[in-house]
Amino acid sequence: MKKGFTLLEIIIVVAIIAILAAILLPRITGVRTAVNDTRRITDLRKVQGYLEVYYTKNRSYPAGDWAALETALSGASIGVQALPDDPAADKNYAYETDSSRQTYVLMATLDDTNNAALSESDEVDGTPLTTIDCDGANYCIQF
Repeated sequence: MKKGFTLLEIIIVVAIIAILAAILLPRITGVRTAVNDTRRITDLRKVQGYLEVYYTKNRSYPAGDWAALETALSGASIGVQALPDDPAADKNYAYETDSSRQTYVLMATLDDTNNAALSESDEVDGTPLTTIDCDGANYCIQF
């Protein structure tokens, strides 16, 4: 008497696994999207805090883009080692200041275009004082 599985039993098990994967995968992807968007918003708020400490010390915000911001904050002796990176490899955070360096905009592109944060009172729509696009799925904080 041989022990083992028949071809039919293996096909049934594979089919059940495929059905379960088809049901669960979209839910897992949705959770990952929400987690990444929450992290983006949290990262921008953390950087906003760094910028306020920098402003208190220097009476202006750093000039430049995200890379220049990281250099300025890490060299300002305010306890910043590095700025966070976007959780997706194909997306980046953005930073820009006006010419007087008295106001700035931080931007992250969210995965969920229906994210409630896109309609919060502190989320900026349009492109005030900068060339950063704050419409659509781009979540912006201006100060």
